[in-house]
Amino acid sequence: MRCHGLTLRSRWWSFVVPILLTAVAVFAAANRGALAASGGGKACDCPASGDAGTAGIFWVVSSRGVGDPESNPADAVNRLRFYEAHAAGSWSPISGDDLLQAIAGEKPVVVWIHGNRMELRDAVRSAAALKRVLDRLVPDRRYVLVGWSWPADRMVRGVRQDSRLKSCRSLQEAALLAHWIDQTLRNRTVVLVGYSFGAQTALKTAALLGGAHGPEGISDA
Repeated sequence: MRCHGLTLRSRWWSFVVPILLTAVAVFAAANRGALAASGGGKACDCPASGDAGTAGIFWVVSSRGVGDPESNPADAVNRLRFYEAHAAGSWSPISGDDLLQAIAGEKPVVVWIHGNRMELRDAVRSAAALKRVLDRLVPDRRYVLVGWSWPADRMVRGVRQDSRLKSCRSLQEAALLAHWIDQTLRNRTVVLVGYSFGAQTALKTAALLGGAHGPEGISDA
Protein backbone atom coordinates (compact mmCIF):
# COMPACT_ATOMS: atom_id res chain seq x y z
CA MET A 1 0.00 0.00 0.00
CA ARG A 2 1.27 3.48 -0.86
CA CYS A 3 -0.05 6.79 0.44
CA HIS A 4 -1.03 9.35 -2.15
CA GLY A 5 -1.74 13.04 -1.93
CA LEU A 6 -5.28 13.82 -0.84
CA THR A 7 -7.60 16.21 -2.61
CA LEU A 8 -11.17 17.23 -1.90
CA ARG A 9 -13.16 18.68 -4.77
CA SER A 10 -16.35 19.76 -3.08
CA ARG A 11 -17.66 23.19 -2.20
CA TRP A 12 -16.83 24.15 1.37
CA TRP A 13 -19.41 26.04 3.40
CA SER A 14 -17.95 28.37 5.96
CA PHE A 15 -17.88 27.11 9.52
CA VAL A 16 -15.30 27.01 12.25
CA VAL A 17 -13.40 23.77 12.78
CA PRO A 18 -11.51 24.04 16.06
CA ILE A 19 -8.89 21.33 16.53
CA LEU A 20 -8.73 19.93 20.04
CA LEU A 21 -5.48 18.02 20.33
CA THR A 22 -5.13 15.01 22.57
CA ALA A 23 -5.37 16.03 26.21
CA VAL A 24 -3.65 13.32 28.19
CA ALA A 25 -6.12 13.13 31.07
CA VAL A 26 -9.21 12.95 28.85
CA PHE A 27 -8.06 10.66 26.08
CA ALA A 28 -5.96 8.35 28.19
CA ALA A 29 -9.12 7.82 30.25
CA ALA A 30 -11.16 7.18 27.12
CA ASN A 31 -8.74 4.60 25.78
CA ARG A 32 -8.27 2.89 29.15
CA GLY A 33 -12.05 2.55 29.34
CA ALA A 34 -12.18 0.96 25.91
CA LEU A 35 -9.37 -1.50 26.61
CA ALA A 36 -10.76 -2.47 29.99
CA ALA A 37 -14.16 -3.20 28.49
CA SER A 38 -12.96 -4.94 25.34
CA GLY A 39 -12.84 -8.38 26.90
CA GLY A 40 -16.49 -8.83 27.69
CA GLY A 41 -20.01 -8.30 26.49
CA LYS A 42 -21.67 -8.58 23.17
CA ALA A 43 -23.22 -5.55 21.55
CA CYS A 44 -26.89 -5.14 22.32
CA ASP A 45 -29.56 -2.88 20.91
CA CYS A 46 -30.45 0.36 22.64
CA PRO A 47 -33.91 1.93 22.57
CA ALA A 48 -34.14 4.48 19.80
CA SER A 49 -33.85 7.99 21.15
CA GLY A 50 -34.14 10.57 18.39
CA ASP A 51 -32.79 13.21 20.82
CA ALA A 52 -29.05 13.77 20.51
CA GLY A 53 -29.06 15.59 23.85
CA THR A 54 -30.30 12.57 25.81
CA ALA A 55 -27.93 11.50 28.56
CA GLY A 56 -25.56 8.77 27.45
CA ILE A 57 -26.59 8.76 23.79
CA PHE A 58 -24.09 9.38 21.01
CA TRP A 59 -23.67 8.37 17.38
CA VAL A 60 -21.16 6.33 15.41
CA VAL A 61 -20.22 6.59 11.74
CA SER A 62 -18.25 3.59 10.51
CA SER A 63 -16.02 3.47 7.43
CA ARG A 64 -14.96 -0.12 8.10
CA GLY A 65 -16.73 -1.35 4.99
CA VAL A 66 -15.10 1.24 2.73
CA GLY A 67 -12.20 -0.20 0.75
CA ASP A 68 -10.56 2.89 -0.70
CA PRO A 69 -11.84 6.14 0.83
CA GLU A 70 -9.38 8.34 -1.03
CA SER A 71 -10.06 7.47 -4.67
CA ASN A 72 -13.68 8.66 -4.70
CA PRO A 73 -14.92 10.10 -1.39
CA ALA A 74 -18.28 11.06 -2.88
CA ASP A 75 -18.94 7.41 -3.72
CA ALA A 76 -17.33 6.03 -0.57
CA VAL A 77 -19.60 8.11 1.66
CA ASN A 78 -22.54 6.02 0.40
CA ARG A 79 -20.95 2.92 1.97
CA LEU A 80 -20.72 4.37 5.46
CA ARG A 81 -22.66 2.66 8.23
CA PHE A 82 -24.38 4.41 11.12
CA TYR A 83 -25.18 3.47 14.70
CA GLU A 84 -26.89 4.84 17.76
CA ALA A 85 -24.75 4.12 20.79
CA HIS A 86 -24.97 4.44 24.55
CA ALA A 87 -22.45 5.36 27.21
CA ALA A 88 -22.85 1.86 28.64
CA GLY A 89 -21.07 0.57 25.52
CA SER A 90 -23.95 -0.90 23.50
CA TRP A 91 -24.96 0.12 19.99
CA SER A 92 -27.54 -0.60 17.28
CA PRO A 93 -27.64 0.18 13.54
CA ILE A 94 -29.65 3.08 12.17
CA SER A 95 -30.11 4.59 8.72
CA GLY A 96 -28.28 7.61 7.42
CA ASP A 97 -31.55 9.56 7.45
CA ASP A 98 -32.08 8.64 11.11
CA LEU A 99 -28.62 9.95 11.92
CA LEU A 100 -29.22 13.24 10.12
CA GLN A 101 -32.45 13.73 12.02
CA ALA A 102 -30.85 12.86 15.35
CA ILE A 103 -27.93 15.29 15.04
CA ALA A 104 -29.90 18.11 13.42
CA GLY A 105 -29.82 21.47 15.15
CA GLU A 106 -27.25 24.05 16.13
CA LYS A 107 -25.27 22.26 18.84
CA PRO A 108 -21.53 21.94 18.23
CA VAL A 109 -20.58 18.50 16.94
CA VAL A 110 -17.61 16.73 18.51
CA VAL A 111 -16.15 14.13 16.13
CA TRP A 112 -14.02 11.54 17.95
CA ILE A 113 -11.49 9.57 15.88
CA HIS A 114 -9.91 6.64 17.71
CA GLY A 115 -6.41 5.24 17.35
CA ASN A 116 -4.90 2.01 16.05
CA ARG A 117 -5.69 -1.61 16.93
CA MET A 118 -9.36 -1.08 17.75
CA GLU A 119 -12.26 -3.20 16.62
CA LEU A 120 -15.70 -1.63 16.29
CA ARG A 121 -16.68 -2.57 19.83
CA ASP A 122 -13.50 -0.98 21.20
CA ALA A 123 -14.11 2.14 19.11
CA VAL A 124 -17.64 2.45 20.50
CA ARG A 125 -16.42 2.00 24.05
CA SER A 126 -13.68 4.58 23.64
CA ALA A 127 -16.29 7.07 22.41
CA ALA A 128 -18.54 6.08 25.32
CA ALA A 129 -15.73 6.80 27.77
CA LEU A 130 -15.18 10.20 26.16
CA LYS A 131 -18.94 10.83 26.33
CA ARG A 132 -18.94 10.27 30.07
CA VAL A 133 -16.04 12.69 30.49
CA LEU A 134 -17.67 15.35 28.31
CA ASP A 135 -20.96 15.06 30.16
CA ARG A 136 -19.13 15.91 33.38
CA LEU A 137 -17.39 18.85 31.71
CA VAL A 138 -20.52 20.07 29.90
CA PRO A 139 -23.44 19.24 32.24
CA ASP A 140 -26.07 20.85 30.01
CA ARG A 141 -24.90 18.59 27.13
CA ARG A 142 -24.81 21.43 24.64
CA TYR A 143 -22.97 19.29 22.14
CA VAL A 144 -23.42 16.20 19.96
CA LEU A 145 -20.83 13.41 19.99
CA VAL A 146 -20.12 11.43 16.83
CA GLY A 147 -17.54 8.66 16.89
CA TRP A 148 -15.74 8.04 13.59
CA SER A 149 -14.84 4.34 13.45
CA TRP A 150 -12.23 3.47 10.84
CA PRO A 151 -10.73 0.02 10.04
CA ALA A 152 -8.02 -0.03 12.70
CA ASP A 153 -8.03 -3.81 13.26
CA ARG A 154 -4.63 -5.48 12.86
CA MET A 155 -3.96 -5.97 9.15
CA VAL A 156 -0.62 -7.79 9.20
CA ARG A 157 1.70 -9.30 11.77
CA GLY A 158 4.45 -7.11 13.08
CA VAL A 159 3.92 -3.78 14.81
CA ARG A 160 6.11 -1.80 12.40
CA GLN A 161 4.47 -2.94 9.18
CA ASP A 162 0.98 -2.75 10.61
CA SER A 163 1.64 0.76 11.89
CA ARG A 164 2.86 1.86 8.46
CA LEU A 165 -0.32 0.59 6.85
CA LYS A 166 -2.50 2.26 9.47
CA SER A 167 -0.64 5.54 9.14
CA CYS A 168 -1.36 5.46 5.42
CA ARG A 169 -5.01 4.57 5.98
CA SER A 170 -5.47 7.30 8.58
CA LEU A 171 -4.35 9.89 6.03
CA GLN A 172 -6.58 8.43 3.34
CA GLU A 173 -9.46 8.44 5.83
CA ALA A 174 -9.28 12.22 6.04
CA ALA A 175 -10.64 12.63 2.50
CA LEU A 176 -13.76 10.66 3.39
CA LEU A 177 -14.26 12.37 6.73
CA ALA A 178 -13.83 15.82 5.19
CA HIS A 179 -16.37 14.98 2.49
CA TRP A 180 -18.86 13.65 5.06
CA ILE A 181 -18.50 16.78 7.20
CA ASP A 182 -18.91 18.97 4.12
CA GLN A 183 -22.11 17.18 3.13
CA THR A 184 -23.59 16.68 6.60
CA LEU A 185 -22.46 19.43 8.96
CA ARG A 186 -22.56 22.58 6.89
CA ASN A 187 -22.68 25.79 8.92
CA ARG A 188 -22.12 23.83 12.14
CA THR A 189 -19.32 24.21 14.66
CA VAL A 190 -17.26 21.02 14.46
CA VAL A 191 -14.57 19.93 16.92
CA LEU A 192 -12.24 17.21 15.65
CA VAL A 193 -10.78 15.11 18.47
CA GLY A 194 -8.22 12.45 17.64
CA TYR A 195 -6.02 9.99 19.48
CA SER A 196 -2.84 8.51 17.97
CA PHE A 197 -3.49 7.93 14.24
CA GLY A 198 -6.90 9.47 14.83
CA ALA A 199 -5.15 12.76 15.62
CA GLN A 200 -3.34 12.49 12.28
CA THR A 201 -6.69 12.02 10.54
CA ALA A 202 -8.13 15.01 12.40
CA LEU A 203 -5.29 17.33 11.39
CA LYS A 204 -5.39 16.21 7.76
CA THR A 205 -9.17 16.60 7.68
CA ALA A 206 -8.88 20.13 9.02
CA ALA A 207 -6.26 20.93 6.38
CA LEU A 208 -8.54 19.66 3.62
CA LEU A 209 -11.54 21.59 4.86
CA GLY A 210 -9.59 24.78 5.46
CA GLY A 211 -7.76 24.59 2.14
CA ALA A 212 -10.88 25.09 0.08
CA HIS A 213 -11.56 28.58 1.44
CA GLY A 214 -8.28 29.58 3.01
CA PRO A 215 -7.06 29.76 6.61
CA GLU A 216 -10.13 31.64 7.84
CA GLY A 217 -11.98 28.30 7.82
CA ILE A 218 -9.81 26.93 10.62
CA SER A 219 -9.16 28.06 14.15
CA ASP A 220 -7.13 26.29 16.82
CA ALA A 221 -8.65 25.47 20.19
